[in-house]
Amino acid sequence: MDFMVPQGLGWDGTFNGIAAPSSDYWLMVEQPSGTFYKGPITLKR
Repeated sequence: MDFMVPQGLGWDGTFNGIAAPSSDYWLMVEQPSGTFYKGPITLKR
């Protein structure tokens, strides 16, 4: 699990400094208004 802020660069495809394998992952986003979005993303290398 990771926490990102809107001003950040986003996810660089690593976990604890190690490249994550190509696969499907789940993304959960909570907006300041309290609205949640979730869904799959695919990481391709």
